[in-house]
Amino acid sequence: MIQVAIRFDDPSPSSKQFLERAIIEVFASHGCCVTVAVIPFKRMNGKLVGLTKEGASHLVTAASRGTAEIALHGLAHEQRESTPPGNVSEFAGLASGDQLPLISKGLLRLKEVFGDTIFGFVPPWNSFDAGTLEAVEKLGFRYLSAGWETPLGHRGGVAIVPRTCNVSIVEAAVKEARRARLLSPVIVAVMHHYDFSESGDGEASIDVPALDRLLSWLKKQPDVTISPLGEVAARLTDREYRRALKRHRLREALHWRLRRYVPQYSLLPGPWWHLLVPADRVVLSSGSKQR
Repeated sequence: MIQVAIRFDDPSPSSKQFLERAIIEVFASHGCCVTVAVIPFKRMNGKLVGLTKEGASHLVTAASRGTAEIALHGLAHEQRESTPPGNVSEFAGLASGDQLPLISKGLLRLKEVFGDTIFGFVPPWNSFDAGTLEAVEKLGFRYLSAGWETPLGHRGGVAIVPRTCNVSIVEAAVKEARRARLLSPVIVAVMHHYDFSESGDGEASIDVPALDRLLSWLKKQPDVTISPLGEVAARLTDREYRRALKRHRLREALHWRLRRYVPQYSLLPGPWWHLLVPADRVVLSSGSKQR
């Protein structure tokens, strides 16, 4: 099966709630769950304003109904330091001891709003370092979802499930992933408010009706499952996600003529031997493991 998880970043005390409500309604209509990476604080008029139950009532309702899985998206999505290549970051570059209270403050606010069900961490700008991993592990997070730039040496208890593409190309990503279906592809698609034309952004790549059509198409695919990130992370062992990340790096090192034959928009955590046995044997083996 091809696993698809959709991550919606940036709902906050100051975000466009009308758009969030429309997006959540689409997921609810298809019986799907979206992972919502929520920013717990925003700086408005120079003051740090926290999310409230009243201000996030649509998200609270969606979480209680199983339509949304809530993840922590940093503290206030503010640039603090820069990673070595010069990419903006809220946490990378800070000592672990300095990151811990910032992430803890954000986690506490989300727990006050949504309850003790926050197990995923999504660093702003998909940027983090070893100190971030140390902090989120101490705070009991089960997974971290950022970009492909992930340390392969990580051996902690936090699963790393990077985003693999934008939501606007999910259909193409699924079709591409079928070339390596026996390696259990995982697609993590990310979307933001500005990706939707309803936000008013002139460079939007999708709209709410298009999201509705996408979910309808995904639900009709017999080899695709739609799951929140928490479920995807729970299905992956440490060895599997490290294997998938390593394969992506190996793909990037291939000559371009060879690279095009390896899917670029999905994680491939399955063992190579799945390619050497009949497909029905692989399905039987995987099914037995799940039971």
